Amino acid sequence: MSRTRAFFCGFCLTAAVLVPLIGCILLLRETTVPSASQAGAEASGVPLALPGPQDALTCLVISSGEEDTGFLLVRLDAAASRLAVLGLPAQTAVLSPEGGAVLLSEALDSAGPARAAELLSATLAIPIDRYLLADSSRLADACEDFGAASVNLSGFSVPEAQTQVGQAPVRTLLPAQVEGALAEWDLPADQQAKLLAAVTAEFLSAAIRTDPVLPAEALRTLSSHMTSNMDGNDIALVERVCTFLARSGAEADWDTLPGRMQAGRFELDDTAPDAAVELLGVAVSSGEEPEASALPGTAGPASDF
Repeated sequence: MSRTRAFFCGFCLTAAVLVPLIGCILLLRETTVPSASQAGAEASGVPLALPGPQDALTCLVISSGEEDTGFLLVRLDAAASRLAVLGLPAQTAVLSPEGGAVLLSEALDSAGPARAAELLSATLAIPIDRYLLADSSRLADACEDFGAASVNLSGFSVPEAQTQVGQAPVRTLLPAQVEGALAEWDLPADQQAKLLAAVTAEFLSAAIRTDPVLPAEALRTLSSHMTSNMDGNDIALVERVCTFLARSGAEADWDTLPGRMQAGRFELDDTAPDAAVELLGVAVSSGEEPEASALPGTAGPASDF
């Protein structure tokens, strides 16, 4: 056999072995190496899956201050792209299993935040998954990284701040300034609850836009200074839901329940349960809606202030 013929035979045999081998290596690399977008998403901790019904939480947040106690229902729902805050006066009358009505503040003082959440859930016929009670100054410290929130004060009986011609009155607050501002303005209980809901919604919305991890980090900071049934899994859920909300660009909604102050207590009107369901986007618990006559001290429809 000539040298030329031997060379070509050897070359063909080598190619017959190497070409399939290289092809297998390239195919394996294509199926195992993630794309740049997948790698970036995984490195940033952003979940690749779509949110489901399990990615939601409703929490009764109670801030205990030197003079006043604030009650807020906070709803985080990734699938519905919902961030909602419902303000409640401490004097809100709720149903008592023993008959009659008690104030939210009385339920808290007598049996703690779990009891307040239970009675409020029964009164509005909505599920309240979690509760959290903390000193207002501790809450403010934990939320320090949220930054400032600008709140539109139209409709509230407060001194106009930073007002410009043709623009609505706006007040910019840091978390540590909220309690002092509310005390300074000395609003009626129902207006104070509504304004606290507005401020809280703005803080949460700003924090999620800045870094969706911030609300969960605040809860971790607060964990040793709060009374709550939230555990590490719940805080991880908050972080996951806020990440989804940041990706979807969710806007915050806030309000208070319809009702009126009467004889030292806030009496809900008969549309309050429906209003809570609509704002929070939650299902009526146990498939039952409360009778209008069953609401404590049911008031007629209330006008906006």
